[in-house]
Amino acid sequence: MAMPMVTSTSAGAMLDSCQSLVKSQTEDADTTQPFVHNALLLSQSSATEAGLPCASESMAPPELSAAQSSQLQLPVRIKRRSQASLTDWHRRRRASASGLPSSQQSGELFPFSPFSPMSPGPCPSPPQEIGGQAAWGSVLSPLTCPSPADFMREDLIKRNIHSVHEEYEFGSRLGKGSFGQVHEATHRKTRMRRAVKELQKSGTETEDFEWELQALVALDHPHIVKVIEWFDDEDKYYIAMELCTGPDLAAYILERMGCDANRLPERECSIILRQCLKAVLCCHANGFVHRDLNARNFMLTGVDRTVKLIDFGLTRRFKGFLPPDQFIEIVGTSHYMAPEMMLDGEYSPAVDIWSLGILLYVLLTGMMLLPKDDERKQVLLRKPGYISRRLKNCAALEKRDLLEQARDILEQMLEREPKKRIAASEALSHPFILSYCHEHLGSSSVAHAPDFDDDFVDRLRRFGKAPRLKKVALLSMAHLTDHERSLLVARHTFRCIDRDGDGVVTLDELKEVLAERGIEAPLDLDEIFAAVDSDSSGRLTFVEFLACLLPDQLIDESLCHAAFNVLDPENKGRLNAIDLQAVCPANDLQRCEKMVRQADTRGKGHFDFDDFHRLLRGEDAVADEPLRLKVRRMPSCDEVPPPPISPIAAPSFEIDSDLALDAFGFR
Repeated sequence: MAMPMVTSTSAGAMLDSCQSLVKSQTEDADTTQPFVHNALLLSQSSATEAGLPCASESMAPPELSAAQSSQLQLPVRIKRRSQASLTDWHRRRRASASGLPSSQQSGELFPFSPFSPMSPGPCPSPPQEIGGQAAWGSVLSPLTCPSPADFMREDLIKRNIHSVHEEYEFGSRLGKGSFGQVHEATHRKTRMRRAVKELQKSGTETEDFEWELQALVALDHPHIVKVIEWFDDEDKYYIAMELCTGPDLAAYILERMGCDANRLPERECSIILRQCLKAVLCCHANGFVHRDLNARNFMLTGVDRTVKLIDFGLTRRFKGFLPPDQFIEIVGTSHYMAPEMMLDGEYSPAVDIWSLGILLYVLLTGMMLLPKDDERKQVLLRKPGYISRRLKNCAALEKRDLLEQARDILEQMLEREPKKRIAASEALSHPFILSYCHEHLGSSSVAHAPDFDDDFVDRLRRFGKAPRLKKVALLSMAHLTDHERSLLVARHTFRCIDRDGDGVVTLDELKEVLAERGIEAPLDLDEIFAAVDSDSSGRLTFVEFLACLLPDQLIDESLCHAAFNVLDPENKGRLNAIDLQAVCPANDLQRCEKMVRQADTRGKGHFDFDDFHRLLRGEDAVADEPLRLKVRRMPSCDEVPPPPISPIAAPSFEIDSDLALDAFGFR
């Protein structure tokens, strides 16, 4: 079959096709730039073969011999470009755009003049050769145009306008307190199991509910219970949270002391205290003091028996010490109450450290530090040096031959003067904690499982290059998923990177871990970090990190339904741009329209769950990687002489649509 001749019309058709391609791919520029660049290079090469003038030598492709040209059959296998050279070229190309004349920046010839082969501007050339061979594509292109999801944590946790009984089937009661009770419940649509806390509406309970909800929304940490949604009924409040399988620490201590020489090993005490300290550090770093830390407010969950802090009903924002005549409030569990709280009603973050010190004493001895009677407690706490003498003469501590490291941190946490008491960040750096910092509770099978994902940077890149709607969906699913076994590696990877334990990962922490583990940091790591930082805070939260490492096998229909419900709180069944903007207020209407088009492949102006599910499963979705060009071999200039062409400043060509579609592999 004879090959078609390349004429000025057909070459111009490919140039005009490139213009339309650039116009249609402006939203996900980071994933389409290599494709558009290759397309323009191809069209320019064809124009050169047709005898047309080439206005920009900087964008010219490498010369091909006749033998090489004859090998350009469908499809072309493009070799992988070195990441360093490709990243550098993208950055220089983008930087040169600002130096172009205003007439070209406005898009009179092409929408993106840095891509234009007709542009005389100072656009740098891509790397020409790798290992002596031309390389015009990239299997894994760099992320050069970060586009975060702009989806805040406050957008994930909202009031459900429906009745709690319409949404959940209530099961057994898990616990009851003076302010309410907690039930196990199953979501009627997704069948996900939750813990639902029920609070009566009254003056005190309403205030406690508001403080608890405020704290739970603000605190995103591996060792803090996760809130899903909340309800406001006629006479009650309800908070739906993740279900911790238990037991609580009080039951765990009794269980372990009954089967291991009546005491917990120091290793377990160190692991438990470390995880409790991290939860408290997150509270303090966000300006909250818990005020009711005790063994029953820490739950174990999952096969790795992660410790999680629960019950934030007495949590308050702290503002330092307040004089007793202005503010006096004695709250909490008396056995764990700090001296300044019990005697004067004053509190600061130091009261939480005292409570953890009491918890450590219970872990080591199985007994309370102070007597049960509250009046007797107050008398003893007023005596100077009583706590120091109590620790020094404790028979239970002497009996177990306690290491000096354990005794030292115990004394620093139970320091009588609040200002001299060790802080949570300092305690996490104590030798007693660092001795077992890479270990966790749980079965032996979990203990020997891999605890770090060495490919996590590639996973971050994949998330960063995903369509914005898919990013929002993955964030919702990471927030909704339970403490799954398949997420253990992702959770432990986050803990390893989060060195200080405050629940966020910084770019510096990321680079330090990569260097320590001998993993080469990609040159576009800054761009990757910016793209996965969904709220543009400069830090990765726990949910943001999990969304990037979410295993594909977890994205089942049930979890997709749960994520769709986050975007569809009114149960409409289909969503348009206005609906999306209501749940993603940081995105303007134009951006929400683009998000709708990412799932709406049929041009309906909205998408339903089936469209949403196809997007998440990778069907009819925007590709994460640059598209590969499929080109037809064009005759060389020796085979087809070019027609005579008069010199023109801005040539205008007729479009040969059939040849253009064939050239770009669209049919």
